[in-house]
Amino acid sequence: MKSKAHLLGPCKGIFCIENLFHNVALWNPATREMRTLSVPHLSITYRSSIEAHKHVFGFGFDPVTNDHKVVSIEMVWMESETRDIIHFPSPMACHRKRVSIYSMRDDSWREFRGDFPKCYVCYSWAKAPYADGSLYPYIDGVYYWCATDDNDCPVYLSFRMSDEVFQVIPEKGGQPDRGMYLGPWGGLVKDLGDLVGSRFGVYNNSLAWIESYPLGCDVPNVFDIWVLKEGAWTKEVLGPFAGATLPLGFWKTGALLVLDTEQSLFLANPNTLEMKDLGTVAREAFVYHESLISVKRRGEELDNSTAKFVDAWYPERWDDDSSDED
Repeated sequence: MKSKAHLLGPCKGIFCIENLFHNVALWNPATREMRTLSVPHLSITYRSSIEAHKHVFGFGFDPVTNDHKVVSIEMVWMESETRDIIHFPSPMACHRKRVSIYSMRDDSWREFRGDFPKCYVCYSWAKAPYADGSLYPYIDGVYYWCATDDNDCPVYLSFRMSDEVFQVIPEKGGQPDRGMYLGPWGGLVKDLGDLVGSRFGVYNNSLAWIESYPLGCDVPNVFDIWVLKEGAWTKEVLGPFAGATLPLGFWKTGALLVLDTEQSLFLANPNTLEMKDLGTVAREAFVYHESLISVKRRGEELDNSTAKFVDAWYPERWDDDSSDED
């Protein structure tokens, strides 16, 4: 069953929830409070020639202003402006884009007017057959997305929360090609080959690309972890872990939260290679520290129904406005 929502976080005890229709909410599980956000969307005339539409989000904390922020990046391409369907749309041919930043402190969105690099933002998590989750690619006040430049070369796009600056980080030598392309329905497809899947996130306080190998490989149940340290990629190998297919997260002791083929959750010790059955099945796992930060608006009644938000339909955003704002 496909997940109905993606969780970004936690960041200081707060999650950012995105449902399938790009609605967004802030959620504090400890206080059981939720704040739904009215996400600004591009307003364009609907055309059958729209070939690709991408809307991604980032979430983090500004240590200078002590403020949680949400970043919205929306891009639209027209059919005549895209490349061959097996490739990503060209950043240069983007018909419209809108970048907006939400401040939890001010409870408002504002349009980003600064410099945005010429790149195609793919996503902020790497999907795999056994999970639709995120290792939350946020570290030290900076959020990261996977992206490609105008030559289809893999890069990473970063956003620094404090001064609100975007930056492109090229892939360094030594890291394998991510091997992704745009599928016929605008979705990302990864040529998995021998991989179960790959994930993008943070490992040992560093940006990392994590690859998982299945039971049938020459070296099964091994995780290749490519870590970015001081501008260079280094490879670490964890495992083999008997029966493990995919890491969902990393515990504070250095152990891994992993799934087996039945989606049962285990705690894997990278030193002894032992697997401890946690007695539950899972699609995602998070290391969470409780926080009493309130996300409820003043005067607003408490509504802790996450199900209502997750199932909500998206607002109408295709109208008769044919303006060509950038």
